[in-house]
Amino acid sequence: MQVDVEKRHRLIQQQIEVAAASVNGVAVINPALLQEVTNLVEYPSSVVGKFDAEFLELPTEVIVTEMESHQRYFPVLKSAESDELLPYFITISNGDPSQGSLIAKGNERVIRARLSDGKFFFDADRAVPLENYLLKLEAVTFQQDLGSVRAKVDRIGRVARHILDQLQMEAGDRRLVEEAALLCKADLVTQMVGGLQREMSG
Repeated sequence: MQVDVEKRHRLIQQQIEVAAASVNGVAVINPALLQEVTNLVEYPSSVVGKFDAEFLELPTEVIVTEMESHQRYFPVLKSAESDELLPYFITISNGDPSQGSLIAKGNERVIRARLSDGKFFFDADRAVPLENYLLKLEAVTFQQDLGSVRAKVDRIGRVARHILDQLQMEAGDRRLVEEAALLCKADLVTQMVGGLQREMSG
């Protein structure tokens, strides 16, 4: 048992880095996640898992959130200079290192299910114009005395138009800014963002 927390912390980080290198990648090591994992295991051993490459079509933020926040996995990048993910993850097991292959398979099933849900939500959201979500914002409270998120969007729009008048922006640029102000909160009620928020708060 590795009772020295700092030593265990260093050991886990080294194991993650070596595991990522074994698949020709570089691990994304979130310091908060590393600290959490350090305090969860006594006999740490790294396990490399893989997921279907088709899921890389999802936004990187979705994949990383599913891995880090929900499963305590460490994502793997192609290189330190790249933000492109490889279809691998690293988990720190507290079990028998000789059972690494079995542990990997179990974790692969879990992340496959989570990413499948994410892809379903993402595809469903993209099938609907973003402006269609504006009505749903009326049912989301921003702050009790300030009304709904939709009311907040209206205030953002008024401020944006005031700034546009001050800057005397051209019509084309003005339309883009007004559209951005109108849609800036619409994603909050999509299945993807709303679903992730519910899972993280649940």
